[in-house]
Order: sequence, then C-alpha cells, then structure tokens
Amino acid sequence: MALRFSVFCLLILIIICCWKTLQVSGNNITPDCCLRVSPTEISANRVKDYRLQTAENNCNINAVVFITKRNIRICSPPNKKWVQKLIEKLNIRKKKNARHHKKTY
Repeated sequence: MALRFSVFCLLILIIICCWKTLQVSGNNITPDCCLRVSPTEISANRVKDYRLQTAENNCNINAVVFITKRNIRICSPPNKKWVQKLIEKLNIRKKKNARHHKKTY
C-alpha cells in the first residue's frame, strides 16, 4: 500500500514538472500583445519607458506600449503625433540619464 502511494506521488510530481516545462518552453509562450490601442493621450510625467510592438512579431497590430511609473502597460497608436512626441521625450530623458550615470562612475 505504501509503495503504491509513493509511486502515485512520484507520478504526480513528474506530471507537474513536465507541465511546467511545457509552459516555459519557447514554442509555447504566448506573446504579450496589445489587442487594441487607446486613443487617450498620456502625460509624459506618468511614463517611465516604452517598447514597440509590431505585427511581424506574432502580434496582430502595431502599437507603442508605454510603461507607466506604476508598471501599467498602455497601448497607443504609433501613427499619432502625440505618441511620437512622447517617444522623443522619453528618448531624450534616457540619453540624459545615461550621461548622468556615465559621469558619476
């Protein structure tokens, strides 16, 4: 009886390990994509970073994904003028921070 229980527990452990491996393997990860974009303008002082999402990278739409200081993702339309201006501001901020860190070390 104890042997059956041990074999059963070992089998469950193997199944759990295999399931976790399948979830983490590169072919089974679902990309973190925006499904739609928000037309609402975002203030530059709320945003800390951004990334570009392209339809070529397994996502359905092109978008600019802004990451707020509270780590909230906001998907925005890349062709809007306010989006381009916000990207420029963030790039300038990154360059200033990079120069500042370079001087202090």
